[in-house]
Amino acid sequence: MVNVTAPGTAPSTSSGSSDRASIASAPTEYTSTLPGAYRSSTTSLGRRRSLLHIRAGRDPAHPPRAWYQRLLPHFSSYTGPYPVGVYDFEWESALAPDSALRAQFGDALVTDVQSLLVRVFYPADPEVVAPELEAEVATYGHHLPQGHEGTPYKRPKWLGNYEGVGYGDFIRMPKWISKATFGAMFCTARLPAYENAPVLAPGPVDAAHVLPHVHEPPPTAAPIPPVPAQFPVIIFSHGLGGTKGTYSYVCGELASRGAVVVAIEHRDGSASRSVERQQVEHAYQRIGVTGEENRVLRINQVHHRVVEVRAALALVRQWARGESPANQLDDKMHPWRALAGRMDLGQMMMAGHSFGGGTSVAVLQQQRADREAGMNHGDAQMDFKAGYVMDPWLFAVDKKKGVDVPLLSASTETFHWPHNVEAMHDIYALSKQYQSPQCPDPVVTTIGTAHQNHSDFVMLVGKGLLGKAKMAGPMDPVRALQLHTAMAASFMTRCGIPLAAPEYYGLLQDPHAVNPEHVGFAPEAADDEDSKDDLRQVVNDVLDEDQTHPDVVLGWAWYKEKFDVPSPFSES
Repeated sequence: MVNVTAPGTAPSTSSGSSDRASIASAPTEYTSTLPGAYRSSTTSLGRRRSLLHIRAGRDPAHPPRAWYQRLLPHFSSYTGPYPVGVYDFEWESALAPDSALRAQFGDALVTDVQSLLVRVFYPADPEVVAPELEAEVATYGHHLPQGHEGTPYKRPKWLGNYEGVGYGDFIRMPKWISKATFGAMFCTARLPAYENAPVLAPGPVDAAHVLPHVHEPPPTAAPIPPVPAQFPVIIFSHGLGGTKGTYSYVCGELASRGAVVVAIEHRDGSASRSVERQQVEHAYQRIGVTGEENRVLRINQVHHRVVEVRAALALVRQWARGESPANQLDDKMHPWRALAGRMDLGQMMMAGHSFGGGTSVAVLQQQRADREAGMNHGDAQMDFKAGYVMDPWLFAVDKKKGVDVPLLSASTETFHWPHNVEAMHDIYALSKQYQSPQCPDPVVTTIGTAHQNHSDFVMLVGKGLLGKAKMAGPMDPVRALQLHTAMAASFMTRCGIPLAAPEYYGLLQDPHAVNPEHVGFAPEAADDEDSKDDLRQVVNDVLDEDQTHPDVVLGWAWYKEKFDVPSPFSES
């Protein structure tokens, strides 16, 4: 049995010791769904409920769903303490020829585009009326026709028309079929975020004001971390066939914990489909995944993607300075103006999935080369403090180059083959001196998952059909997404990039060393010793159970056993 004592105290919201269920659920309510407790939780579909949820008598991460939500695709709520806002931004001429970039990459770009398209996720306050909506609110009241859940802001649909056509084209479905099929299939799927909502102001947060937009149904009022003056920034790169919205759960989840996440829609021919300036369509380019000729083409795509990452950094820096470049999509709402001075550009992370994971490695390799060469690209300068890659596909990445920041690789059980593992080994071997002492073996493998468990698809479509196609594993899809984002957030915190994050990475390393508050409990918040002992027992039970970690393997040992590739972190 782990002997747990909490090093600090938390405000108590209990009225006494008689109601131990309310005591168990009171401290830091928003952390009750973190994977330390969540890994054994359940919904009505039959998974076991965590000890916290049994005692609290409710499951805030998975409230009872309406019948149509059980039949049709539906987003689960984000689990962080802050509501999430979202907006799309297209920056024209962001990729106009730049002498420094062209001298570095040449003209080997797959497509000729003149704009950058991103989707931005950020901590938001949907209760505040944006200045652009004051006239409408004065006319219609706070419940505007387009608003959702009593706010003036709508929850955007996950799938637009061109994304449906693009996903259909990616799986070789005729356009006239895919547009109708995907449109009908995902008509109920709306992001748990508010379009164009104002940025959440810094300082203390009123739980009664914020939590109704975080969970359904709203939990009891509980302490929420004060909103920081500045948010860290994450640049996110999608995989083959993806778009700016394919990873809306991962990006929104990180935003709900206090990050500004900028998801790029790449126009190198790797997106399922992208529409430039609402006129020019960029279709998916079918390029092979083996052979030297295809590798050259993929390298060109990576070069294009690196340029787009630089453009995204330049755009973020303009917002941070309070500049307002024109948005080619909609110039009515301007939530980015409130990001002036609110983004910490010294706390940035590069992240991506699959081809986007490979892109992230290439970006960090280029960052290291720039620093060693003393190059300065101004607003387009790379200054990432860490990297997070999910199932990185390294086919077009130079395995003879390392990175100069901590890099966490979160892999599913099935997305592995010798060439990719060897490339990852070589890159890590050239980068190990830069890995954080807090994360000395930064490789995590989640058992029971497959490649698409990192995207929104498995959560929305279900693991049955995608599981037969070997794209989803048997693990519950929401649980898989929450495991991955919890590890990313914890890794960021350990790298000095502050988030309202669970210390799940630390729980994997040493469950005896984890502050119980990090897994959703605060025994010292109870009013009497009996209640404290009771809650400590709950913590002990959870930590004891998590010591085995049958679902998550930390470190390189899994690769060594399966592929006989030695650990790059233990080599001299």
